[in-house]
Amino acid sequence: MKKFILILFIIITFALGTELHISFTGNNRGLLTPCGCKIPSGGWARKSTAISNMPGSSLHIGAGNHFFHHTPMPKEDQIFEQKKAALQAELFSELKYDVINAGQFDLCYGLNVLRSLQSHYSLPIISANILDMEGNPAFPPYHVIHSQGIDIMFVGICSLSDGFNFRIKDPLLALKELHQDDLFNDADLVILLADAPAVILSDFVKENSGIDIIVCAKEHAFTGLPVHYKGTALTQLGSQGKYIADLYLNFDSNPAEWKDISPYRHSIRTSENALKSETDQRKKYLKRLKRSKKMLKSEIKNNSHYYQWDMLLLDTSVKDDPGIKKRVDKFTPYPDP
Repeated sequence: MKKFILILFIIITFALGTELHISFTGNNRGLLTPCGCKIPSGGWARKSTAISNMPGSSLHIGAGNHFFHHTPMPKEDQIFEQKKAALQAELFSELKYDVINAGQFDLCYGLNVLRSLQSHYSLPIISANILDMEGNPAFPPYHVIHSQGIDIMFVGICSLSDGFNFRIKDPLLALKELHQDDLFNDADLVILLADAPAVILSDFVKENSGIDIIVCAKEHAFTGLPVHYKGTALTQLGSQGKYIADLYLNFDSNPAEWKDISPYRHSIRTSENALKSETDQRKKYLKRLKRSKKMLKSEIKNNSHYYQWDMLLLDTSVKDDPGIKKRVDKFTPYPDP
């Protein structure tokens, strides 16, 4: 957990106000173990370890596309796939997730299966644009959490076609309706959990204000730093559940506008890493480090409400929770190291 400890050290060095961490996972698409990549990363056992190392007041959020990998196939063991999904639902409950957005790959077995998981494990699932066959909302469109003295609104959307026992409202239409009802003004921070392409969301927030942060769990891309469109920061979680994101908030009472200090923190860490290596540009990085720290202190001094976004790769530096690994291993063998 060295990378996570470094992040916390940088935060503590400059923190002044009330603090809150929010973790985000998503887009593992039914994968329980680390990916079979060159650097095997991800998996529920490592998610558990990362979450357990976060401060006690943290919120834990599922951004979408967790439960399944594909729609049912002929001659496939569909009962086995649903048991894997049930294990994930059980882990969501045990790790005390506060909000879970329903995505395309959560609906592979239809709405009734997802609702059954929701009911059995008391899962806080949201979606602003999934409807039942009568056209009624299948889940609450958003959830507001009051934590550390502020109200945080989580809104969920997904992008796919109508499917087995459910219908899909256009996700941008669903967002426009919430915007027209001035619901985004009811919270101090609005976070959109999106199973949707980044390009359509960037176009939306260029024309509509109110959403502070978008967390995408649709595409393979991941963002080391948020991409900004006017007042909205867009982030992406990557694929195969390889990353867990940490959104750190620092604020005093009644936050209005939020400042993203991620670029300054990133510059400090990059310079420090360079100085640890055998670089022949030591003077250059010392100068950059000094400048970045000065700018960061200035931003914190001049902005009472700020946040930073970090992506932690769940590689072997994050130890597997042995109990969860044992339960996962009954369904899916771990990849060779």
